[in-house]
Amino acid sequence: MYKVIKAEKQYREYLAEIEKLMEIDPEEGTEERDKFDLLALLINEYEEKHYKIDLPDPVEAVKFRMEQMGLKAKDLVGIIGSKSKVSEVLNGKVKLSLNMIKALNAKLDIPAEVLVKDTDYYKILENDVTKLRVAEDKAEYNSEKLQACNEPKKH
Repeated sequence: MYKVIKAEKQYREYLAEIEKLMEIDPEEGTEERDKFDLLALLINEYEEKHYKIDLPDPVEAVKFRMEQMGLKAKDLVGIIGSKSKVSEVLNGKVKLSLNMIKALNAKLDIPAEVLVKDTDYYKILENDVTKLRVAEDKAEYNSEKLQACNEPKKH
């Protein structure tokens, strides 16, 4: 019977066991497949707690995705903002704004949790995702309100 992994020795034993099961590639509905699924869950839970991998730096993630997609800095104009804004962001002089994060997430498919790292939004996200949505809505509302104030008045 399998139990929650509490020690490194137990973790290594479960790893050895799941490796054996991977070699036989158990079919769905079999006892071996149930063992495999349970071991995978237990191992994953242990690794999440003890081998957590930090998220990459947001700017480095953008640069990496640019390299993957064969993009140049000029290709981010319109996604991030002006040519000078793109340069400032890529050189780490300016942090990503919420609008930049949304655009990079949508256009370059970079996970939002990576892009919000090192921002106030990440601190909110760590505590409560619903608070992030409230912060996004508030930022969007303030942006719309500012735009409305700057529009010429019609007589």
